Amino acid sequence: MTVGRAERTFVAWPIPASLGIATGALAYAASVPIGIVLAGVAAAVAAMAWARHRDVLASPLLHGAMTLLLLIPVGWVRHAQRDARPETLAPLVGRTVELAGRSGGRLLRVHGLGGEAVVLRSAGPVPRGDLRVRGTLQQAEEARTPGGFDERGWL
Repeated sequence: MTVGRAERTFVAWPIPASLGIATGALAYAASVPIGIVLAGVAAAVAAMAWARHRDVLASPLLHGAMTLLLLIPVGWVRHAQRDARPETLAPLVGRTVELAGRSGGRLLRVHGLGGEAVVLRSAGPVPRGDLRVRGTLQQAEEARTPGGFDERGWL
C-alpha cells in the first residue's frame, strides 16, 4: 500500500503582503480616495468568501489573496501619514542656522523638533553625541529616478 501526500500549494507570504502595501501606496499616489480603496477591499473580501464557500479556490491561494487585499489600506494610510508630516525646517532652507541635537556621526537629530533629522556634510569626521552645529540648510533630494533612493522621505 502506498500512501501519498496531498497536493499543497505553496505561497511565499512576503510576496502578497508587499504587493498589498505597494498597491496601497500606488493608490494613494494616484489620488484614489480611501473610501474607494476600502469599498474595493470589501467587495474583494466578499468575492473571496463566496469563492471559498463554493470551494472554487485552493485555501493557501485564498489566504495569499486575502493578505494582499487587507494590506492595501495599510499602504495607503502609511503614505498618507508620510505626506502629512510637517516639515518644520522647511522655512529655514537656504539660511545659515545653528542647531543643537544628538549626532550619530552622519545624522543630527535636532532637539525639540520631534526627531527631525539633518544630514551633516562635513569635510572631516563628525563626532558622536550631543552636538551644536552652524551651517546653511539645504533641501534633501527626492528620488530622481522611479524607485530610486528618496533621501527626503528617508529623513
